Amino acid sequence: MTDDADPILEAVEALRARGHSVEPDGTSEHWLINDSVWVTAARLLKPARYVRLTNSPARIQ
Repeated sequence: MTDDADPILEAVEALRARGHSVEPDGTSEHWLINDSVWVTAARLLKPARYVRLTNSPARIQ
């Protein structure tokens, strides 16, 4: 991750690269994962970190 990269957007891209559906609400403060679970932007980082997606080769550079 670069210094100016947005960790939320990197988490979204990493999750999408693994086949998950991730969509923001109108303010991007909440995100809908797989059309079933709403999470806060901060909470969205946890699944990406848990499976280490943000450090995987699938991460968009």
